[in-house]
Amino acid sequence: MPTSIRLDPHTEARLQRLVRRTGRTKSAVIREAIERLDEAVQQRESELPLAERLRPFIGVVDLGPAARGRNAEVILRERFRRAGPGE
Repeated sequence: MPTSIRLDPHTEARLQRLVRRTGRTKSAVIREAIERLDEAVQQRESELPLAERLRPFIGVVDLGPAARGRNAEVILRERFRRAGPGE
């Protein structure tokens, strides 16, 4: 899939130098750089404690008002009061 990127002159010079030294295309050099960075990031993430790995997902799901659990007794009393005796 074609992708276009903009490089500053310093990075472009480094890319050109890698192309000449390795005999590979720009695309091949960029693909390998992305693969290596992805592997390094995955390695670092796998070494994190579970809580740190889950941090991006904490709070994503809304399970309703947080006060419900803390106020369960008050909510139940109110519902029983409204229902009346014997119901």
